[in-house]
Amino acid sequence: MTVYDDLGEARESWSAALEHCAATGFQSVQWCDAFQRTIGQAEGVRPVVVVLADAARRTLLLWPLGIYTEGGLKVLRFLGGVVTDYHAPLTDPAFAATVDTSLMDALWESVLKAVPPVDLVWLRRMPAVIDEVPNVMTRLTGSRHTENAYAATLPTSAAAFRATRAPKLFADARRQLRRLGEIAPVTIVERASPEQAHALTAVMAGQKSRRWHESQGRDLFAEAGYLAFYQELASGAQAWDAVAVCALQVGDTPVATHWGMIFRGRYYWLMPGYEAGTWARYSSGRVLMQHMIEWSIAEGLSVFDLTVGDEDYKKAWADHSLDLHEWVAPRTLKGRAPVLKRRAREWARSQPWLKAAVQRIRGRR
Repeated sequence: MTVYDDLGEARESWSAALEHCAATGFQSVQWCDAFQRTIGQAEGVRPVVVVLADAARRTLLLWPLGIYTEGGLKVLRFLGGVVTDYHAPLTDPAFAATVDTSLMDALWESVLKAVPPVDLVWLRRMPAVIDEVPNVMTRLTGSRHTENAYAATLPTSAAAFRATRAPKLFADARRQLRRLGEIAPVTIVERASPEQAHALTAVMAGQKSRRWHESQGRDLFAEAGYLAFYQELASGAQAWDAVAVCALQVGDTPVATHWGMIFRGRYYWLMPGYEAGTWARYSSGRVLMQHMIEWSIAEGLSVFDLTVGDEDYKKAWADHSLDLHEWVAPRTLKGRAPVLKRRAREWARSQPWLKAAVQRIRGRR
């Protein structure tokens, strides 16, 4: 077991591991490096990369971890923070087949002893399976299923895909495209150039910020590092060719945008944005997504990944879900407080009478 506190020092082992290990695009060197150079640096994240290798120095597991400072606590999480939908170690498939709960518990305890001390370990959004390889972290004692993601298996033709979905979905998209075309010529940018990607990423950020404010959510783009992260990967000096930025434009107006990535035959639908006001009536975001699903089929991709979230539109397009797990463990006395608070909140949400009381109070307000 080797522990690195510098991503540059881990790069050689990391790149070699990606050649044979199961991973999502979020476990790539490029994704984690861009995160650390932008968001991680702004938030004071301390990277910790742990590599488990065999006697021949072949990587069996590689954990891209980071120590975050949250509310005065040192918290061990995977690198990538909230911009990362799937967390996992890079995993050698043959080794994963030999790992049971007992072995995984022992290995993980060795990792925790090898890294700098923390108050709390909180690992989220861990898929049960990656590239048909079990995610060994979900075998830890105490791991539990907490969230879902959705994806669509892509057939070899758009006609075959349409045959398995509600015809109304496609009829609605055709109707909206006709209506948009009556306003101005419609153009779909399917894979933006770096120059286009820079401009469209800025548009997407503005659209997402507006939507977060409308829903009273956290505006990530108002915080240091977040816009820089997406711009760096899309069009910066160390741009990653897996990034895929697209847009639906009416005349010169990008009424719908999307920032995602393509990795190992999988299209990740990550950051969609759309214009509000009079444009909202045209469902331009869903029109763009449907077009990109058919584009992905034409490109020979195997999966269109709608990622985390239980939104109804994802269920309409997906044909399977992905179980995402969480593992939490305090390591100090003060690390127990957020865990107890979380458990109390979960208990409260499970009580129908309490939920009804809160709704009544909100209604009066």
